[in-house]
Amino acid sequence: MSLLRKFSDLFVFDSRKIFKHMICLINMDLILLSGNSKMTKEWIESVEEKLKGFFANTHIQYYDHWENGKEIIDLEKELSKLHKYTKSKKEYLIFAKSAGVALTLKGVAEKKIFPKKCLFLGIPVNWCKQVNFPIEKWMENFNIPSIFIQKSQDPAISADELKNLIEKNNVKSYDLVNIPGNDHHYEDLNQIKKQMEKLIE
Repeated sequence: MSLLRKFSDLFVFDSRKIFKHMICLINMDLILLSGNSKMTKEWIESVEEKLKGFFANTHIQYYDHWENGKEIIDLEKELSKLHKYTKSKKEYLIFAKSAGVALTLKGVAEKKIFPKKCLFLGIPVNWCKQVNFPIEKWMENFNIPSIFIQKSQDPAISADELKNLIEKNNVKSYDLVNIPGNDHHYEDLNQIKKQMEKLIE
């Protein structure tokens, strides 16, 4: 194969890849759902800044309980807000951490939201049990193409335990990314960006 042909093939490949990402930029929005604590507000805004180049529009849902002094997210109220925001959207991807994951799973299970894909971090199974959120029920038969990122020893649930739970509840079309760590903080924005790139390919 000639050198010119090699360069031509490379250009075609790269052009297709660029065009593919342009389609994402035109047609898909990103919705960002943070954890329960108001302390995650600055973090989710940093994530938005890191990822907004991939999407036509981005939207952070700020939770009401951050302002009214309540300790725990009101999932019914936040799902109502999320449903209202997304009902006119054709295609959108959800990025969610912790309580935001519970909100997303509940919304999908109840057929109130219809994301095209999801990127989940720090699935809060143990916390959900403490506050009586039936996250395992909402997880059953979940089939939205998704990436789950979980630390190996996250106190909310370890990555290995999460893997077993996902299999038990017949979750489909997913990748589980097991990363080192023994806390519930996900501050490596480059890792998040890398997984988002993988998800929207």
